[in-house]
Amino acid sequence: MNKLELISRLRNKCQISKKEAATIVDLFFDKISTALAEGDRVEIRGLCSFFYKRI
Repeated sequence: MNKLELISRLRNKCQISKKEAATIVDLFFDKISTALAEGDRVEIRGLCSFFYKRI
């Protein structure tokens, strides 16, 4: 699934505009990016977790 497919599914499931769905998806990924940049760990329970590991 790519970003456009995610936006489309969110739009259909929640019956919102494409613009609203795109904003939600962008905010979601921006929040994850910001958290990782600040050294935080991001966990989406039942799906995955992300963290920055300096080597």
